[in-house]
Amino acid sequence: MEEEIEKIETLTTDEAGRMIGKSGEFIRAGLRAQRKPFIDFGAATPPQNPGGRWNYIVFKTKFLMYLGVIKGEVNTNEKVKRIS
Repeated sequence: MEEEIEKIETLTTDEAGRMIGKSGEFIRAGLRAQRKPFIDFGAATPPQNPGGRWNYIVFKTKFLMYLGVIKGEVNTNEKVKRIS
């Protein structure tokens, strides 16, 4: 019998940006550039065809760990605005 895989919760780049007082474009730019800390909680996939669209994924649990809202890796960025 196959084991059912639990769905991973994600955030849009706009939702993630609002949580830290930034725009969705701020998150998208960091993901496209594959910069730390962005690659710790998400990814960007370039378009497959010229003129195509980028795809973005922000893993909710990893993003909340980055913010220090849930236990996990230590948040080393003290400039991040915490959410309640």
